[in-house]
Amino acid sequence: YDEPTAGLDPVTAEAIEDLIAERRKRSGTTIVVVTSEPAQAYRLCDRLGFLHGGRFFEEGTKAQMRASK
Repeated sequence: YDEPTAGLDPVTAEAIEDLIAERRKRSGTTIVVVTSEPAQAYRLCDRLGFLHGGRFFEEGTKAQMRASK
């Protein structure tokens, strides 16, 4: 999903996030969410990767990201 809630009001954005999370849970598949909102990434994903200049500079679990500088 590429910026799945960009430009949406908070209520609709939350509904979209819930749909994404439910679909992920039901299907058991990997999803990729591209977002400029770190809080959204933490809510939707088990693993995160941060890009800068077109390259990953940090990648790992939510716990690893919280512990990272």
